[in-house]
Amino acid sequence: MTVVTYLQESVEASSPSYMVKVYYKYTVAIQVSEKLSYDDLLVLISSKLKLTPCAIKLHFIDGDKEVSLSKDNVERAWEQMTDNCLKLKCTDVEEKQSLEKEGGPSPPTLDEKAGTTVTALFDYEASQPEDLSFKKGDVIKVLNKVSQEWWEGKCHEKVGIFPSAFVQ
Repeated sequence: MTVVTYLQESVEASSPSYMVKVYYKYTVAIQVSEKLSYDDLLVLISSKLKLTPCAIKLHFIDGDKEVSLSKDNVERAWEQMTDNCLKLKCTDVEEKQSLEKEGGPSPPTLDEKAGTTVTALFDYEASQPEDLSFKKGDVIKVLNKVSQEWWEGKCHEKVGIFPSAFVQ
């Protein structure tokens, strides 16, 4: 009886574990400890695929239709998981954009800061391969707004993401 109680407490104390399976040109499985937000999923998956967040689009199956993953429906995607496994399809954005350009101009999707430059207020040391390191005073060209907190930019001929709070 004591052993059973100990095992139950041990199971209850451990945090839930989820698997995120991404079907791209190959399949990637990523274990996470919590249900991630859209922005966190996008950054995590793009780094695992060694791509920038703006280069991919994520989709999930809702019922019998494929739906583009967004901030508005990420909770719905998590509801669709089976056996604690979220299954997502990943496609390249460039392919879609080139098709749209053939049919006519597509609406701008970049933040108003995109294409402009910002100045680093603090040093930032990359903690992940997809991060962009820079020193205080460096000028960074903003390429894309990944989320409110993370932007993609270019500095010293390197491209990566960085916290927007570190620049002005």
